Amino acid sequence: MKFFDIYFTGKITCLTLYFFVASQGGFYLLAFGKVLRVLSTDSFLQIRKATEMFIETPLKILYPVTNFCLLIWVVLAEKASGPSFTFLVSSLMLLLLDLILAIKISIPLNKRISELESSFTDEAFTAKKRWIKFIVIRGYLSVTGFIFLLIHLLI
Repeated sequence: MKFFDIYFTGKITCLTLYFFVASQGGFYLLAFGKVLRVLSTDSFLQIRKATEMFIETPLKILYPVTNFCLLIWVVLAEKASGPSFTFLVSSLMLLLLDLILAIKISIPLNKRISELESSFTDEAFTAKKRWIKFIVIRGYLSVTGFIFLLIHLLI
């Protein structure tokens, strides 16, 4: 066995990156999504605006890097391994779908939320409901994808 196996190191790196993506989704699924539902629209907007200042840049790096890392893993993986490879590809597809939803829905919605002046409008209430709906969907995608990646490793 080599002292330094780059493929193994890459897999561990990718698994770690995916864990960070999935942990955000898991956090919203387990608790914070429910907390945001019961908050007033004003409190929701304040939390979203404050959170966005700190999380936007790291996530803009984390998501593409994780997708790229997992794509390389799929390309280099043993395709003849049957169900194991299917779980790996499914994991990538779920992560890509999460990224697409982020780009097409979540990021524009976050921008709109940051521009809202008043929480006492129908637009603010609708934005809150829509944001929570899609963060929960994306949470299911990322957590399921991570579980599929773990299954791939276990098979």
